Amino acid sequence: MLHISKDIRILIRKALQEDIGRGDITTELFVPSSLRGKAHIHLKSKGVLCGAPVAREVFRAVDSNLKMTQSLRDGSYVSKSRKVMEIRGRISSILKAERVAL
Repeated sequence: MLHISKDIRILIRKALQEDIGRGDITTELFVPSSLRGKAHIHLKSKGVLCGAPVAREVFRAVDSNLKMTQSLRDGSYVSKSRKVMEIRGRISSILKAERVAL
C-alpha cells in the first residue's frame, strides 16, 4: 500500500488550495453544512485501480470526520461502473474534496 508521505500531504494541500482557495462558494451557498449523506466513486471504464490511498487522504484533509470504505485494493482489476469507494459524512465536505480526489 502507498505510504502517504509528508511530500504527498503538501501536494494535496496545494491542490486543495488551488481548487477551493478560501472556500467553495457554490457549496457554501446551496448545501447546508449540517446535511449528511454518502457518495460513491465508480470507475468510468475498466482498468486497474490506482491511487485510492491518495483519494482517501484528500477527503481526510478536507474533513477528518468523513468515513471512507474502499471496496477493492489498489492493483485490483476493475470492471466498468464498479464501485470502488464509498464516502460518508457532511455533503459539503465531500463536494469540496471530490474534484481533487478524483
